[in-house]
Amino acid sequence: MPAQDFVIKQGDTEPVLQDALTYSDGSAVNLTGASVNFVMRSLTASTPAINTAATIGSPATGGSVSYSFTAANSATTGL
Repeated sequence: MPAQDFVIKQGDTEPVLQDALTYSDGSAVNLTGASVNFVMRSLTASTPAINTAATIGSPATGGSVSYSFTAANSATTGL
């Protein structure tokens, strides 16, 4: 799946970032027993600003994941 723009304003905690992980044939990734991390960095940084656990949706076989931002996550402006 191609990257998509996601915009959140400084200090905001919503919207929740959601996606469905799929294979190239479109079938859902089975996340049973897996862990998923949300990793975010600025366009110019080499190290992530956020690298923490994401939430796996139910059922885990559906490939659904989400991440809920905290105010600290969006405290610094940037791209």
